[in-house]
Amino acid sequence: MARAGGVMKRGKLFRDRHFAEALGWTAHEPVGWRAILGAALGVAVPAAIGLLSGRATIGFAVAMGAMLFGGPDHAEHGAGRRSLREIFASAVFVGFAPPIATLCASWRWGDAVAILIVTILAAVSGYSRPFAVAATRFIAFLVMSMSIMSQPGGHAGGVALLLGIGSIWAAIVRVGLRQAKVPSLAPVATAVAARDPTRRQRIARLKRVLRTVDGWQYPIRLALALGVSSIVRHLWPDQHFSWVLVTAALLVERQPEAMPVKTTQRALGVVLGVALTGLVLAEIRSPFAIAALVCLLATLRPWLRARNYLAYSAVMTPLILLVMDLGRPIGGDVLIDRLVATLIGSAIVVGVNWLAVRFVVRKPDGGQ
Repeated sequence: MARAGGVMKRGKLFRDRHFAEALGWTAHEPVGWRAILGAALGVAVPAAIGLLSGRATIGFAVAMGAMLFGGPDHAEHGAGRRSLREIFASAVFVGFAPPIATLCASWRWGDAVAILIVTILAAVSGYSRPFAVAATRFIAFLVMSMSIMSQPGGHAGGVALLLGIGSIWAAIVRVGLRQAKVPSLAPVATAVAARDPTRRQRIARLKRVLRTVDGWQYPIRLALALGVSSIVRHLWPDQHFSWVLVTAALLVERQPEAMPVKTTQRALGVVLGVALTGLVLAEIRSPFAIAALVCLLATLRPWLRARNYLAYSAVMTPLILLVMDLGRPIGGDVLIDRLVATLIGSAIVVGVNWLAVRFVVRKPDGGQ
């Protein structure tokens, strides 16, 4: 009885701490004005050009590419010229994702090919931190592109081109905003470069990691989550369940947790986001008003990501829904499908993480 009481108490403490962290507001992580302005320009400029030229769907597709590329640059601890080269290298690398998605979307076994590519890339992404950032963006681009191209009535090749243009545009904006502070950070970049491991050392370290089970847990979890998500998508082809793949790709972290806080935050955030999208579509009809709202939400995106992932997810859901459907009407059935798909994807990630924590990842004390 005492043992059962202790288990219940630990469970309650875990739940309280879990939801406190999920709902908590982080105030210590700085968000510079460049990140906020870059997010605004990355979406506003192509959306405005598309609306003013009468080609709103094209403008929103480019904006989607800019949004997907526009995540925070955790790898840019060196700043300076080296980090500027990394931004463009990342943009070029990510630019390959939409054409690959186009090919995969046209094949019967395209999902399997895409998952194989993602698994290999995830396995070697530990080569360096900049490469890991670029690989994460590539994976998000690939899965999101395939999701967009799987929708009826779309032109896969054109979407791929526009998403790639969006990534290049986002890189140009970021480099332009960072250019002013390059000279002042050059000594810091030199010092960081001097401490960086050589290419030979990175390759040797990657080989050592890939000889261990822990070194493969991330790519295996990602492959399993995407594989199960793909099965779900094909079992119910009439639903908008390509979103299950997107959810799985975004929620699988490098280090597994049986019940990640981020998964709870995303699930709750999408519920709020779907409600917000329904409210927006019920009250706003003008394409220009919707575009203005999209630009406002895109501007808030980097600040909310640094503060609370739940709030970030609640904002990103209407953003992606409004932009991803590229001008198609979004009915209530689509919103419900997106919500159900998110919950299914979250459950898949939790299940895969539980298996990894239970059977694969070594415990610090070496126990079972």
